[in-house]
Amino acid sequence: MRISLTLLAGLLPGLLAGLLATSATAHAAPKVLDLEVVGKDGGSFVVRDAAYEVTFTGSPKLEEGTQGEAGTHIKTGTAEFQLTEREDLMFMVMPVPKQVTFDPVAAVKGARDGVVTEGKGKILKERKETIGGLSLNHVTLSATAEGVAVHVDLYVGWDKVHRSMIMLLTTIAGDAQTPAAAAFVKSFKMKKTGAAPPAGDGT
Repeated sequence: MRISLTLLAGLLPGLLAGLLATSATAHAAPKVLDLEVVGKDGGSFVVRDAAYEVTFTGSPKLEEGTQGEAGTHIKTGTAEFQLTEREDLMFMVMPVPKQVTFDPVAAVKGARDGVVTEGKGKILKERKETIGGLSLNHVTLSATAEGVAVHVDLYVGWDKVHRSMIMLLTTIAGDAQTPAAAAFVKSFKMKKTGAAPPAGDGT
């Protein structure tokens, strides 16, 4: 059961709530995001680019996507790993082109509300946390995915240094985040001096 993929249907439209009126148009690019997966001793895998890295306990699936409408195309890069049959881990980066007017506050709120709506969820707790050098909004909620009650921890925030939205998501068919999921979140690092992810429009 890929719980996080079910909730992603609500998360992505929510993130795009930060888009304001713009005439920006993305240009085709053969490689939009620079994320790579690197295996480590002990069986863990690091997903990284010049700006970010996060460690999974198994080999994650990388996917690129395009969101937006009316000539505005926002690229996303997602890494997802099913830790067990009951538990998922996900990391997503959404670089925003420089010519796109963007409201990160609306995007953070939209991501939270999107997951709540899609998962028919209830917010249990919401707070700010600094993880890996980046301030993230941490929302804990109970939700339903594919008819199963799940515990969700969503971390979402705006990295103004690299002009990107960052999201970490852990989900489990249970009532609490596991130590393995917490360790995944804590492994996230933002590298201030690293180059920003390519936004797909040449910026």
